[in-house]
Amino acid sequence: MHGGRDLAWLLDPAEPTAWALGACAAFSAAAFVVSTVRGRVSFVDRTWSITPMVYAWIFAAGVWVRTGTVDVRTAVATALVTAWGVRLTFNYARKGGYKPGEEDYRWAVVRRFVPHPLAWAVFNLVFIAVYQNILLMLLTAPVWAASVDAASGAAAPWAATDTIGTIAFVVFLAGETVADNQQWAFQTAKHAMLKAGRRLGELPAPHRVGFATGGLFSMSRHPNFLCEIMMWYSMYLLSVAPLASAAAKGAGVAAAAVWPLPGWAAAAGVPRAAANATAAGAVLLHMLFLGSTVLTERITAGKYPLYAAYQRRVPMLVPWMPAEGVTAADEAALGKRTQ
Repeated sequence: MHGGRDLAWLLDPAEPTAWALGACAAFSAAAFVVSTVRGRVSFVDRTWSITPMVYAWIFAAGVWVRTGTVDVRTAVATALVTAWGVRLTFNYARKGGYKPGEEDYRWAVVRRFVPHPLAWAVFNLVFIAVYQNILLMLLTAPVWAASVDAASGAAAPWAATDTIGTIAFVVFLAGETVADNQQWAFQTAKHAMLKAGRRLGELPAPHRVGFATGGLFSMSRHPNFLCEIMMWYSMYLLSVAPLASAAAKGAGVAAAAVWPLPGWAAAAGVPRAAANATAAGAVLLHMLFLGSTVLTERITAGKYPLYAAYQRRVPMLVPWMPAEGVTAADEAALGKRTQ
């Protein structure tokens, strides 16, 4: 067992956590070196869907090496992360993300806010290379929690929080898949018509507005972002039972990760480890997505004049009743303003 204050075990080569930290350091160093040499900061974007799978499989392998068995909870969590990673990698690839020299269009805008070469180098090292890779590792902290419990003795029985978290993750994964497919179909059709020589304003509805407004996008301006955020909050639920179990068995690192519940919550029967440090990944991802969504919308609004009308009618993230994002009246009003 690991003492709550003794962190030397993190450097023990026999510890899966040490391997995960080593992998995170390697990914961070590679991201900084490659981006500095090539002048493009696409390395983290290209490995975004891959690194969490690596961490999850490290934790799962650690259980097998230590116990010679497969822990159900760790296996399920690893399978969920793998399904997420494979799907997201496919979606990124079909959009051309792995093409040589490709870089997310938003980085060009960010560079304008950090114009000095030295300041950009520091920003690249601290935020892009190191911080984002740490965030990606933290997303898999619930898998780590399950592995710690399984490796420290009999694992906690499958709990209601595990069932709810698993079902919710699958639901949000399906939602993100639908949203990405809807957006892909819209943009593919739009660019095919533009490539054929037609102007944006000459395209048939709904493509002439320039951005997707139908399907899930009629209820949320970024349903794929919402599903991405909620998937990791769902994954967090799989940490509750194992952390409580590991802490009870004397695993000090697990006990340190559990936050005390307020009296009313404990009296109401809320699980002991319902509040724990493995939420950090989901919370940090949520914050990152809020910032990137604001930047994305700023760019989109500057490119498509009708986006402001869409913003007025459809919520940014949390969905509401389907709405007609851009009406004929909006298009008519825009036409009058541009005449």
